[in-house]
Amino acid sequence: MGRDGVPRLRLVGLADDDSGPRLCRGSGEPLMPAVKAIAVFCSAVCRARHWRR
Repeated sequence: MGRDGVPRLRLVGLADDDSGPRLCRGSGEPLMPAVKAIAVFCSAVCRARHWRR
């Protein structure tokens, strides 16, 4: 939590293995290979929709 009392997002490192495609936490769709290794959502819209729930 930040100094202003607002919760902050924490980036979670994902293991880089060959167990299959990485999936978006919001929609469950596979992440594109070009996204950063620390990405967990497929888009900013999907991330916002997930955190509003």
